[in-house]
Amino acid sequence: MKRKFTIVPALLILVLTAGSLQAGTLAASTRQTFTTPITTSLNYLALDDSGATSLTFTTASTQTVVVSYSADCQVATAGNAVGIIIYVDGVAAAGTGALSAGTRLCSSDFPSTNTRISFITVGAGTHTVQVTGQIIGTGTGNLKRTTTVVQN
Repeated sequence: MKRKFTIVPALLILVLTAGSLQAGTLAASTRQTFTTPITTSLNYLALDDSGATSLTFTTASTQTVVVSYSADCQVATAGNAVGIIIYVDGVAAAGTGALSAGTRLCSSDFPSTNTRISFITVGAGTHTVQVTGQIIGTGTGNLKRTTTVVQN
């Protein structure tokens, strides 16, 4: 009985290639212990437990970075929504422009975990991420246990 192992080299190449394509984390922050109230006023959101409203990262060359913002999110009245905009160096990252349906993080009066993912191309240097939040509609909402991650 003669066996062929042609799958092994292909699998090895796949594993080696996948390992080299992994994104690197440039910065991350979490806010675990506080509830952030959201109102109809636009506010910069705290990104960590100390209350910092910005997160910095550094790039060695021009590249596209991906910024994700996750939170346990809830509105007081179903039909309203929490909208967020992710900024890098004061510029709204792709996918989060002006407050509209495209920026909605949640619109349920039941707590749910949701994520907004955006991207932007930056040059070499140090950059700042900020996130704003606001109710789209009327009423209030809140965010709990937030995570912000920047990857290249």
